[in-house]
Amino acid sequence: MSRAVSACVLSLLACVASAQEPDALTYDGTWSARLQGNDGKRREATVIIAGYDGTWQDRSGGPAVCGGKKMPITFQSSRRTVVAFIVWGEKANPACPNLSVLVRPAGAKALEGIADAGVTDRDPDAPDGAASGAAAKLVGTAGSIRLTRR
Repeated sequence: MSRAVSACVLSLLACVASAQEPDALTYDGTWSARLQGNDGKRREATVIIAGYDGTWQDRSGGPAVCGGKKMPITFQSSRRTVVAFIVWGEKANPACPNLSVLVRPAGAKALEGIADAGVTDRDPDAPDGAASGAAAKLVGTAGSIRLTRR
């Protein structure tokens, strides 16, 4: 009897584990980011992803205190259907804004979504990727973003 119960428990655990969406480390590598700002300006960056960390390096000649500096990124979610991460601008220079990015796959080598300046927390499972923090009521305040794998 105990073998039958053990087999049932193991089967149930296997079903639960397979139903959860696995983390997708398939995003590791170098990406080109194009941020189309709500102010009409286009900004570009190089994004390097390694596991759940990486860097963001502005290539668009932004403010001298931020432009060209590598800024660390940390992931809030990295799944096949959604990727959410924070660019920690303040760690490169206190005058640089943090940037919250929420993107979804858009083809084999692209991710598209929105970015919010000043936001450091986002629930990728909430409707519209609702942000919290200083700019919680604003979604996409920094504009739209597209990452393309190099």
